[in-house]
Amino acid sequence: KFRAPVMQIPSMLFYSVGLSILRPAYMRDPANADRVADMAKPTGRNHDDAKESLRRYNEMEYWPIGHDGLNRRKMDKDAALQVATGGIRKDKTPVPYEKLTDLTVYQDAAALARSR
Repeated sequence: KFRAPVMQIPSMLFYSVGLSILRPAYMRDPANADRVADMAKPTGRNHDDAKESLRRYNEMEYWPIGHDGLNRRKMDKDAALQVATGGIRKDKTPVPYEKLTDLTVYQDAAALARSR
């Protein structure tokens, strides 16, 4: 399948990644916990469950702040788990970290987010 080089994708990609850089700060601010929990209502979650889930996700740094979250050790461990559970067939090789990630997307989007 053809995949366009990242630099040929419209700048909307960088805005999207930039928002994903800014969003965790909002979600991690305890003053916003009720508002974020209310945003989960369309998913069928009740407010208290959503608020507790938010607290737990923040505790485990589910949404990273200050880095891309593409930790090689964690991603390799996840790939091994996918093979073990059948998410990736045993006769297939998981995509290597270097091919799966492009850290320049985060770096460029972070610079864009800081400039706004």
